[in-house]
Amino acid sequence: MNNLVITFLLLISALNVAAFSGAEAKFVSKLKKLDGKTGVTSTNTNDTGTGECSIEVDSLADSVSLYFRDTGYYFTPVAHAFSDSAELVDANTLLVSEDSNRPGGDACGSYGGESGYKKTITLNGDSVTIRETFRCFLFKKYDFSFTCKL
Repeated sequence: MNNLVITFLLLISALNVAAFSGAEAKFVSKLKKLDGKTGVTSTNTNDTGTGECSIEVDSLADSVSLYFRDTGYYFTPVAHAFSDSAELVDANTLLVSEDSNRPGGDACGSYGGESGYKKTITLNGDSVTIRETFRCFLFKKYDFSFTCKL
């Protein structure tokens, strides 16, 4: 019975990566191997935290979510990649979104005005980075970067 359960779980895991195609699937596979790893966190924001991070990777049939847990930051750094929109920018960077729309407005708030939004996940050696860049009202540029070095 246990063998049947293990086989079923392996099949489900394979199907989760299979929803992504080609190079994206390889990137997602590398990302999933980091689940549960811990490290040291850093950010380019003024937010101070615990200095620690643990990586959580959740996957569904058509998506994978990356969380940096235990950072102590005001909000948890997170990136959601969907198989129909995620795109590999280079061998180490996955573009997960170009749309900041959400309830209550976009990345610039309820009045909108966001342009050039990009959210990426970068795997670089022993570091994982979630980065979000955009411009509000064509003037103020924002670049938020959160890194977990394992």
